[in-house]
Amino acid sequence: MKPGLLFTSVHLGPYLSLGPLEHEFDLMQCLFLVEGPSLQSRQQYMLPYWTHDGVACAHGNLQGFLRDKDVRGILCGTSDGLPDGNLEDLVREAATECGVPVFVVEDFPGNYRACSRTRLDGLFVEHNSLEQGYQSCGVEADRIHSLGNPRYDHLRFVERACLRETTRASLDLGDCSVILWAGQPDGEKSFLTLERMLPSLMALETEMLFKAHPRDELYSAGAYKPLLSRLRAWRDVSSWIETRGLCCAADLVLTQFSSVGVEASYLGTPALFVLFDDLGMTYLRSRKGYDIVPWVSESCAFSLRSSDSIFERLETALFDDVRRSEIRRRFDDRYGLKPPSAPAIASIVNRCLSVSHQWGE
Repeated sequence: MKPGLLFTSVHLGPYLSLGPLEHEFDLMQCLFLVEGPSLQSRQQYMLPYWTHDGVACAHGNLQGFLRDKDVRGILCGTSDGLPDGNLEDLVREAATECGVPVFVVEDFPGNYRACSRTRLDGLFVEHNSLEQGYQSCGVEADRIHSLGNPRYDHLRFVERACLRETTRASLDLGDCSVILWAGQPDGEKSFLTLERMLPSLMALETEMLFKAHPRDELYSAGAYKPLLSRLRAWRDVSSWIETRGLCCAADLVLTQFSSVGVEASYLGTPALFVLFDDLGMTYLRSRKGYDIVPWVSESCAFSLRSSDSIFERLETALFDDVRRSEIRRRFDDRYGLKPPSAPAIASIVNRCLSVSHQWGE
């Protein structure tokens, strides 16, 4: 039996960031220990997986599972907002007890939470802007690798024009200007942000594609429909699991700080990050450790921070071809031209595992 490499995640973003790495380890058996949206995705595509209950039933506990499966390394996600004692933390703790190296792949800048009681052999981040902050939390500099996010690697090969045409046809969008709203599960902040944007959105001659976050409880309660019914034209695409087509069909992605805005930027559709000081910016400060998402700070995306300039910023981001071209070019120069991250991450993991095995850790 091949030695094992264990992937573990809860939320979908972390799972999507880990998934592309599975194909980079030919000499190891890749196991997935998942729950929540990660589990649902494995089930949907009929892929093998383990659950915490399954591990307990077959192997007694996580430590027994790691030993029985000869797990040589852990690749762990960074699901945001999980309670103490969550699966990702439990796996890191079990690995530390068993002397198994732990590698963390951050799915969104600022999601990693340092823990003094668990080992960390490598932290893979999308952007180098947070390296100093993580070092101040005790992460050794040589453990931090700014290589990009594997979940975006495949986007550089998408035939955007074809996907735009077919998605627009399936949604009967014609030639109209289209904004894609990408919501988030941050309590009322996502709802209040869209509500504040609505008068300006109503004044634009555009169509809105509305995609709620799967964990948005206000959406599940039906809170958005009365709000959106005030728009001239909109449609709910929350049930669409695959977002690439939606990003290509849109002319602009509007969000607080959803990774859909990053995905769209890789696909050539500019993003406008709406970070009002009392809403999205407050959330970022408290949960991520920064005020402005990295793509905005590097002028690779549009931003909106003041309620006084909503219509003007929307109009520029949607219709100013010169500014839109500048945003696309800067994003491509900074991110689009970087080599794929999955092979680079796998190379570091393999090298670390080789050293650990040699020394019998």
